[in-house]
Amino acid sequence: MDAVFGLLTNFHTKPEDQEKLAEILLRAAEALEDYQTCLQYQVILNANDREVVSVLEVWTDKGHHEASLENPATVEAINEARSLILSVERQKEFDFIGGKGI
Repeated sequence: MDAVFGLLTNFHTKPEDQEKLAEILLRAAEALEDYQTCLQYQVILNANDREVVSVLEVWTDKGHHEASLENPATVEAINEARSLILSVERQKEFDFIGGKGI
């Protein structure tokens, strides 16, 4: 199996905006349904930290991830979410080399 690109990002927000931000990110995930190069886009909430919404992305390669940022639906979601995001923390970039599930 060829290595695939993964990315874990934490979006910091106000506790009262966590669910709204998650909804916007879930809409972004829906916009990627037709992207065969996007293998996973998971929105993650931590019940113990209502100031963070995490996104785990898995792509066939980093270039396709970067190209997806030009998608009009992605641009719209970013613009809508911008006012809710206090900071962005790119946790990790991964090269998956094998295992179960991807």
